[in-house]
Amino acid sequence: MKLIPKRKLYVPEGGTLSETTISNLTQNVSYNLPSTSLMLSKLLVDISKDWWGFSINNLGSPSDIYGAVRKVDLLSAVEFIIDGSGGLISTGQKGHIRLPFAGTIISVALAADVSGSIVVDIWKDTLANFPPTVADSICANAKPTLSSAQVMSDSTLSGWTKTFAYGDFLAFNVDSCTTITRVTLTLVVRRS
Repeated sequence: MKLIPKRKLYVPEGGTLSETTISNLTQNVSYNLPSTSLMLSKLLVDISKDWWGFSINNLGSPSDIYGAVRKVDLLSAVEFIIDGSGGLISTGQKGHIRLPFAGTIISVALAADVSGSIVVDIWKDTLANFPPTVADSICANAKPTLSSAQVMSDSTLSGWTKTFAYGDFLAFNVDSCTTITRVTLTLVVRRS
């Protein structure tokens, strides 16, 4: 069993503890922090240290600006730029990206270089079933759409298939476009 150096858990001013040092921890062991003696919503973990092999239980849900950071609280942006190289964006597939983590889509946004109209469909499939096709659309009848506008955002995602697995591929297909020569599609996702 390998011993690792001291790791510090800090609670900001106003918490029940000012500093607690956990030393001689062993890898691959879970440690429960008693929620009754520690305000876990104010827990900060020193992320400059190697915590591989450890898990902290009883973290609960963050409730304030000092919220304890959990993996599921990490938001990321997945962005895809469609560029017409100075000309009008043509219809059809524009490319693929592979997702490096599992998660859930919580919103989509489009931002164009000029006001115009565009409809972008997003297709998702696994590595084994690559490439995605129109039958793999995740957008249902709520495709990201600009209609005589320059920006849009949607966090309702009505009918969408929002979850994805590590290694899934997304394909981006332009169904229609007028005026726009460059657009950025942004998916805000919560990691699982």
